[in-house]
Amino acid sequence: MSNRQIAHLMGVEQASAVKSRYRLHSRLGLSKGDSLEDELRRPDVGSPRQSDSSGVGP
Repeated sequence: MSNRQIAHLMGVEQASAVKSRYRLHSRLGLSKGDSLEDELRRPDVGSPRQSDSSGVGP
């Protein structure tokens, strides 16, 4: 989905959609070549990581 389409659906300026995508990309720890859409389609996105065995957190 393009930044323009996202901005239209959210009712915000296109620059806001670009900034939000950038921030989300960074928070997910994706490199420049990784696809945000592919990462969000993964079934395990948002669930605790298997390697986190500290017992702390959600």
